[in-house]
Amino acid sequence: FPSHDNRSGLKLKYFRFFDTSPAVLSWSSESIIVPYANPLTGRTHRYFVDNGVTMRNKKGEIVKYLVEIKPHSKLLPPPPSNKRSAKNTAMLQREYIQNKAKWLAASQWSQKHGYQFIIITEKHML
Repeated sequence: FPSHDNRSGLKLKYFRFFDTSPAVLSWSSESIIVPYANPLTGRTHRYFVDNGVTMRNKKGEIVKYLVEIKPHSKLLPPPPSNKRSAKNTAMLQREYIQNKAKWLAASQWSQKHGYQFIIITEKHML
């Protein structure tokens, strides 16, 4: 991994699962690019979704997923700021707004292309 933050550890656990689970037929990392409109800039950007995963479900059917792996805290709006953390809170608010736009675009892209978009957090740990 190029980055060694906490998210990389979470991603690594799922990458290992993808590699070892007999249900996983194939997977890729950041190979699916979804265009999205950034509501903060009004510009279209490219969202590199964490993973594309093809699995066989319990019924034996093949299912394709777009998978984003994020800490659970990133799924929630940031808490209100105090004076000392106003700059950090503003950054977290921008990130949250941008992530929501990415996830909406990924969900819409998935529906059009036969995938299911899911977000996995540490609360889904294997």
